[in-house]
Amino acid sequence: MGLFDFIRPTPGKLISQALPLYLEETERPISNQAILLGSLSFGLTLTNDKPLITIVSARAITSGCILAAHTTANHLSPKRFDVSESEYADFRNNMLSITVGSIDNSKDAKIKADKEKYIQIAQDIEMKVTALTADNVWKHWDSIQSEEWKNGISALYRDALKHLGNNDSRLSEDEKNAQQIGIESFCTNVGESHWGIFQTVQKEISDLMKAKNVAI
Repeated sequence: MGLFDFIRPTPGKLISQALPLYLEETERPISNQAILLGSLSFGLTLTNDKPLITIVSARAITSGCILAAHTTANHLSPKRFDVSESEYADFRNNMLSITVGSIDNSKDAKIKADKEKYIQIAQDIEMKVTALTADNVWKHWDSIQSEEWKNGISALYRDALKHLGNNDSRLSEDEKNAQQIGIESFCTNVGESHWGIFQTVQKEISDLMKAKNVAI
């Protein structure tokens, strides 16, 4: 192992450092999206838990992509690594602890006050991302179905945004159509950007697994 490899982080350490940055980029646009969607419940004074569900769901899509990237790198590694159940549990619990929260202090406190509820939401979303990756990447190594994967991520984000939708019957058909176009634009962008995240993280983790000779 060279000096450069020695000072590089382990795969698990890299994920713990990079995950908060990716989650911040995922969450930051949601407040503006909520306004465009006509949400009246995303302000500083929360009237229900719907914005919190949206935030945790969106963040879990991102963490699920990073988890899938790590699993993909492990699958592709020519070496099999020994990882104990407790080591993997610590790795996953650390990811969930980072994911289940918010960059907004008041929202973060409310999420943390009912943490088990939001952990379950995050785990469910991460499992859906894992299944999506299994169906479109792991079963198709020779012809990865990236468009189907992106569409699946977009659908998950669309479900997350449903909690912010304005079903005001006073909206005209043109306003409803404009709102729907906005939603589809947000979701398409998330699918595209998360495919990039998946590829970038998978490559970096693969390099670190080889350099550090560990999976986590």
